Amino acid sequence: MSYRLFMSRLEGAGSLAACLLLVASAACGPDSESGSGERAMDVRFRGVGFEQVGVFSVGATGGPMAGVGGENLAWRGPGYMAWGIVGSDVMSIHGTQVPSDGRERYVRQWWNGLNCPASLEDALASNSVVLGIGGDPDASNATCTLFGVGPDETDPVRYEYMTGSAQSAAEIEAALGADEKARSFVLTAISRVGDDRYTFVAESVGEVEGKFEQFETVVRSAALGELEDLATTLASSGYIITASSWEGGDRYTLVGTRERGGAASRSIELVVSNAGHFTEDVARLMADGYAPVSVTMGQVGDNVVIHVIGQQ
Repeated sequence: MSYRLFMSRLEGAGSLAACLLLVASAACGPDSESGSGERAMDVRFRGVGFEQVGVFSVGATGGPMAGVGGENLAWRGPGYMAWGIVGSDVMSIHGTQVPSDGRERYVRQWWNGLNCPASLEDALASNSVVLGIGGDPDASNATCTLFGVGPDETDPVRYEYMTGSAQSAAEIEAALGADEKARSFVLTAISRVGDDRYTFVAESVGEVEGKFEQFETVVRSAALGELEDLATTLASSGYIITASSWEGGDRYTLVGTRERGGAASRSIELVVSNAGHFTEDVARLMADGYAPVSVTMGQVGDNVVIHVIGQQ
């Protein structure tokens, strides 16, 4: 078992700061507020608790030839939050706008042909929250794609990263619970790379006012018929679904994150959709107050279906 820690280093970077705010005293987490009372969206928690409107499509990418533009790309907009439909090393990236948190953010995609380690390095150097992994970013003879969301250049937040390769669910949980600093990381992207083995990326905002945030992380898998029960169990125990992966066949993996010591129960809704209707299905979830925290694609019989989990 091994994992690695990285510090985001950007030219002209200042010190670590809390959340995606220009307020150094802000608390973090999905329900935090700034010193002025303004709610702050922590991208690591995928917009749970915030109104989301305006589904937009960034585009499809990945595989042997990247889709839009063919290289690392970025799209910038106010209040951007993103999600992706991942199948193997190919994904369709979409996003929503969060009007109550209208700060400029970038939706970014990383693809470097057969040089997957370079894609991971680019992602970690971008000071973004990695929200999706397609393929194995440690592979040097295969394609992979990553995407995420990051603040603009004026934001002082600087993420630290923890990554792990070919780890079991139990090893991931142990790594993220090893000590006070490890518990400050939120796992936001995961990809199955072998039998019960995963690659993951997690982010921390470092010390805030001399303390590390403290989270609990669980990694759980279920068959399609048990997916809604698993998501409901996590949400009722206070976990927010911060990452997910389709394992092939009818197996799915969900990652739950909550404040250490427990958190208030949350609700979820699962929608089974398809390529022709998933945008309107996501829009309906958002209209009902649910943030799309997991959008995974799988095979059911002869049909490709998309499972959308919304969470409040």
